[in-house]
Amino acid sequence: MDKTQHNPQPFTNEQLRQRSKFFALLDDLGVERLLKIAEPQRFVAGAPLCRSGDPSDAFYLITDGTARIEIDTGEGDGTVDCLTRGSFFGELATILGEPRAISVVAQTDVATLRFDGELVRALLDNYPEVRQHLVQIGIARSELALEELTEDEFADPLVTVAEVDGDD
Repeated sequence: MDKTQHNPQPFTNEQLRQRSKFFALLDDLGVERLLKIAEPQRFVAGAPLCRSGDPSDAFYLITDGTARIEIDTGEGDGTVDCLTRGSFFGELATILGEPRAISVVAQTDVATLRFDGELVRALLDNYPEVRQHLVQIGIARSELALEELTEDEFADPLVTVAEVDGDD
């Protein structure tokens, strides 16, 4: 029996590019280098893959199973989406060194490929244009989130013009 560990590629390069902007920006050599640093990791149902607020030390590709994305709504965690085979999460936060914005919990037993953040950032030293593009995506996402937060926050004004003028 062969005891060497194999890391079979669960997806073609083209499938990876269709599922992740990060992979789409890399050439074939970059994709191959990235896959070489991937480590298989398994989670049992109910186990957290990552928690909101934690440092982003890696990003993940789900190769089997289902996980749910949870956000803190102020009234406890709420499920906002499900991740299945072929879903990536955590790329931008890992590359940008930001804390996790979401929690991801295994809904079923989940198999992943884990991409270590330090190794990914080192790989990006060879792809400065990709790093810059990903930073721009991160900035755009942050601006959109801030805009949505601002719209929600100021949707119902607390003070009316009549109250400011002293009209009751």
